[in-house]
Amino acid sequence: MVRLADVLLGVERGEVAYVFDSYVFPYGPFWETWSAVPSSTAHSDSEITRAIHDEFEWNPMLDPKDVNVQVRNGHATLTGRVNSQGQRIQATEEAYEGGAVAVDNRLTLSSGG
Repeated sequence: MVRLADVLLGVERGEVAYVFDSYVFPYGPFWETWSAVPSSTAHSDSEITRAIHDEFEWNPMLDPKDVNVQVRNGHATLTGRVNSQGQRIQATEEAYEGGAVAVDNRLTLSSGG
């Protein structure tokens, strides 16, 4: 027996935003990630900035001097130059790990990468 059901999409928890990130992975066809992030943060912008810089320090793929971080209301903007798309992706992930609610990745690739 087959039943028809209405499919209704709704937001049950308004404090959580679901972020879909689709990008081309250099060694595979496509890579997709879904992540849930809070829509607000309990930390100050300066605390988030410091935490993102700390995350960059622990990541062997990233040179923290190459990435500038600005945080406003929990939203991080990344600027600077990196050598590869993998480093660009890692910077975004580390910014979320550092406590950013949203990340605007404006990193550009250097001509060598």
